[in-house]
Amino acid sequence: MAGALTSEHHPGRPSWDCLACGKPWPCDPAREALALELGRTPLAMYLCAHLHEAARDMPTTSPGELYERFLAWTRGPARRAGTAGPASCPH
Repeated sequence: MAGALTSEHHPGRPSWDCLACGKPWPCDPAREALALELGRTPLAMYLCAHLHEAARDMPTTSPGELYERFLAWTRGPARRAGTAGPASCPH
């Protein structure tokens, strides 16, 4: 598969729909390519920058919806109770 940055699955602005398939970006092919190419932390940073741009382009879209679309999927599967992982902040 082509790398995410060379893939044809790029966002079209101001709608942020994929230029190749017309689905909300990041579409499944873009997500797959981005995850393979970037790694978890760079992926989240890259998409966070895009989230901020999308928020400017789509001011009526809720922050929660933008988070789900751009960042929630980058966290991977939810951790099961009792598994090792970073401690959560109690505040």
